[in-house]
Amino acid sequence: MTEKLSNLSRVIFDKMAGEFFVGNDVAYDGEVIIQQYVQSEPSDVWAIDLQVEGEFLQAFVFLNNSDGTYSLSTPESIEQTGLNQLVVSFSEKVTGLVNILLTTETRDLIIATPTPTVTSTATLTPTPTVTVTATVTPTYTLTPTPTPTFIVTVTPTATITPTTTPAVTVTPTQTITPTVTVTPTLTPTVTSAVTVTPTSGVTVTPTITVTATPAVTVTPTLTPTPTLTPTVTASAIVLSNGYFIAGFNNGPENATPSPLSTRIDRFPFSSPFAIATNIGSLDTATADIAGHSSTTDGYASGGTIGYSNPVTRIEVANIRRFPFSASPTTSTTIGNLSESRWGHGGHSTSSDGLVSNGLYNGFGPRFSVERFPFSSPFTVATDIGDIVAPVSPGSLSYTAATQSSTSGYTNMGAIATLAPITAIFQYPFSTPFTVATQIGDLVAARSFSDGVQSSTNGYIGAGSNPPATPAVTVTRFPFSTPFATTTNVGDLSPTIGFRGTTGLQSNTNGYFNGGLTGTTSVNIIQRFPFAAPFVNATDIGDLSLARHASGTAQS
Repeated sequence: MTEKLSNLSRVIFDKMAGEFFVGNDVAYDGEVIIQQYVQSEPSDVWAIDLQVEGEFLQAFVFLNNSDGTYSLSTPESIEQTGLNQLVVSFSEKVTGLVNILLTTETRDLIIATPTPTVTSTATLTPTPTVTVTATVTPTYTLTPTPTPTFIVTVTPTATITPTTTPAVTVTPTQTITPTVTVTPTLTPTVTSAVTVTPTSGVTVTPTITVTATPAVTVTPTLTPTPTLTPTVTASAIVLSNGYFIAGFNNGPENATPSPLSTRIDRFPFSSPFAIATNIGSLDTATADIAGHSSTTDGYASGGTIGYSNPVTRIEVANIRRFPFSASPTTSTTIGNLSESRWGHGGHSTSSDGLVSNGLYNGFGPRFSVERFPFSSPFTVATDIGDIVAPVSPGSLSYTAATQSSTSGYTNMGAIATLAPITAIFQYPFSTPFTVATQIGDLVAARSFSDGVQSSTNGYIGAGSNPPATPAVTVTRFPFSTPFATTTNVGDLSPTIGFRGTTGLQSNTNGYFNGGLTGTTSVNIIQRFPFAAPFVNATDIGDLSLARHASGTAQS
């Protein structure tokens, strides 16, 4: 077996795509099982019972250090005895652990990694003013005498200015259309009584000269007195800045220490810039977080703070908040999720933050959607429902999260086995629910992407298509109407990190930032328009530090 190991062909296990590949592009279809064995008592011979009958692919041996960490080690020999046992021999008695890959063939193993994302809504209360001008021309009938005849024309003008202040709850994507109907009826009455007493036998030919301007008082009666109850929906608060929160730097994610960042970057939507501004930091270096936005603060929920051993992440449940107005700014922990998780999706309403799915304890699945309030103190977020994929084991991770004004959308990603799926799920913000509804599919499967949204559509960008091919297309789906599959509307630059890329949005444009290409993080910020299809996104500036698997917010 030792000689076999020296002649291995290369197999890459791409954790982003959830598949093994021979070389760079040929999929490996054989079954692979990862078995971990811990040797707690010092011994120079580790006898390991295998979980399945077969041939082991590779064994990664890590020895205990005096400070509690692990170091990768090469033993004297590794031999498989029969079909059910592996023997690892050393020159001295040692303790540690070994990760064993079992398959029908012998191959090398390399592992890679990724992340999730965010959004926001707003509330406006407009006060419309309606002015109605009514013009009334009454008709007068006069009975004249031989002495003057009055011809009177009266044109009164009535001006009515009702002021209404409707209580309106708004959702950012609509048009103000007050409907006002006023039908004033003015009925003035003028009666002029003139008596003529003729003198017998006299022919009178009167000369009538009218020089009088009679004073006429008209009191109009308006029926009905209008009560205005306009239905008003207002456009979103104008967003000015994007925020890029923490994440992984360059280097192996499971190194000791892990290359984590606390940095918070800000960049403007409206004006050109070269490099985003570092405005502060999270209280703890974290990656694989979900970002959220209220009108005044940014939030980071859950995530990874390192590795307990070379294959197991340490996930957290805390929710951190930082103010948009302060610079420099520092986050404060304000509460916790009910379940720790990483690789999850993030949503925001005008009053709450929400998280969906994700992983824990390495690759254990999370099904729940949790909600926490922006305005009031809380201890633990509330579980309001589940999102379960229509395949076993059914948990979505590495999701692309988008949202309308009323619903959250969890788009594609991977199930706990890391196989990418095309399903798009919808759940309501307003009420608890049991299980989210699948409403359509991506035009092609991909994972490790992120999502942004306009007022009417969701957009998915970056990520990877099977087998581990960079996904440069941006694909769109409507919030308002049923659909079968999404529509591709343009491409990102191929230089963007296609895994672990995060997205955010202004009122008119979508942005994709950072990411991972191979094992190198990138700092590129790209922009594309919501208004029309486009050919290629535009590179508009750089992050202050190259990162991937970060969170985002906007103000």
